[in-house]
This record gives sequence, structure tokens and C-alpha cells, in this order.
Amino acid sequence: MCGIRYIVYEIKQLFCSATFWIAVILETIFIFFNSEIFFNDQIDYLELLDTSFDLGLSGFITPVLVSLPFVTRFYEEKTNGNYIMKITRHGTLKYASNIAIATICSGMLVMLFSLCTYTVVITLFGYINGYEFYFYPLDKFGTSESPTFYLTLIERGYGWFVYCVHIFFLCCYGGVWAGIGVLSSVFVANKMFAVVFPFLVKRLSEFFLYYSAFYPLLPIRLTFTLETAALPFGGFLYLFTYTYTLYVVVTVIIYFGMKWYMGEISLPGR
Repeated sequence: MCGIRYIVYEIKQLFCSATFWIAVILETIFIFFNSEIFFNDQIDYLELLDTSFDLGLSGFITPVLVSLPFVTRFYEEKTNGNYIMKITRHGTLKYASNIAIATICSGMLVMLFSLCTYTVVITLFGYINGYEFYFYPLDKFGTSESPTFYLTLIERGYGWFVYCVHIFFLCCYGGVWAGIGVLSSVFVANKMFAVVFPFLVKRLSEFFLYYSAFYPLLPIRLTFTLETAALPFGGFLYLFTYTYTLYVVVTVIIYFGMKWYMGEISLPGR
């Protein structure tokens, strides 16, 4: 069982961290300018958010920014030896579990604050310029012949709900990348490499796995694509399964990684 107090403590520390707010501001800027809002004369919340991640810039930068606050924090904790007291008190497995949960929550919070800020900014931008506001039923939600659950909601005037679902998926997307990012901090003694590691994983995974049978494993499917929206239970079952599986994998890797770091086990070739 994870330490709730530890998770709350780590989240409070994040809010007091300049790195967290820098990541939020930068992510908001990337999402805003990558949405092509300056080439539109209206505010279509779903289309702009979809465009921002489809064009790639937000997608490439996001893995680095969402993992930045906790990756740097965990790297510093490991190098200055603060982990020793926590492992002594709680045990390596619980420590690894706490780190995995705190990391995923950190990535989700960076995305949540960024997307909320982005939504406020584009709304103000639209009001200032006299734009109209829409939630268009994009092709990604199906067609009238084969509609998804979300298309039906949009047509009934609940586009705002679909937009919130989209944000929730992106928050989990951020949490997944933060979880992937923290893994490098366990084994790598280079802070810069630990920070850019998620970007490298994204590029390599998309290059090697995008057209393979392992495509469902790519985190890009968590950005609420047509495939995700058409999955059973609106893709939520896939989302929770993916995120929980990642949590387990990250916990296991951190557990053995810290055992190796403390010299309790030896890896091949060491």
C-alpha cells in the first residue's frame, strides 16, 4: 500500500518548486502556439487541442516537460543520499511504489495545470477578438454512419464534457511520460540525459513501433484518437489498464534499480 502522506508531501513540494511552474508555463506556451489559433477566426476547443498535439511540437516537447519536475527532484534525492532514510524507514519496495505514484501524479498535474491555463488563454483570446466558440464533431469521433459515444454527446450539446474527457486522457498521457522519464534517473549519472530521456524514447519508439504489432503500446494512443474513442467503455478501460501497467513496471524497475544502486544486487556486466 502506498504512503498517502508521502504522495501528498511530494505534491506540496512540487507546488513550491520553480521547476514545476516553469514546466507548466512552457507546456502552455507550446500547446497554445502549436494549436494554429492565429490561423482561425473562431475558437473550436476540440479542434485546436487536437491540432496542437497532431502537429508534433507539443507531442515532442511534452514528454520532457511533464517529467522534468519530478525527474530532477528524484535525481537530486538519489545523488545527495536522501533516499537512504526513506528506504530504511519504509523498505525498498514501498519506496519504489511511492516514487512511481508520485512521478505519475506529477506528470498529470503538469498537464492539468497547463491545459487549464491554455483553455483560459484561448477563451480570453477569443473574446478579445470577437470569435465564436464551438465544439465541432470532428472526424476523430466517428461519422453519422458509425458514430462513437462521444460524437453523440457533442451533437446533443455536451461538447464541453468531451473536452474534459480529452483533457483527462492528456493528463494520463503526461503521467505515463513522467513515469517513463524517471526510469533514467535510476541508472544514469547524468542529469541532462535523464531530462531528455523521454524525448529519446518517444522518437525511437515511434520510429520502430509505429507500424509494428506493438503499436497499441505507444503512449500516443492516450491522446484520445479515433481508435481510443472507439474502444469499449470509451477508451477508459484501455487508459486505466495502460496507466496501471506502467505503474507496476516503473515500480519494479525502480525497486531493482535502487537495489543495484545500493550494491545489494549486481547486474550482468557490472
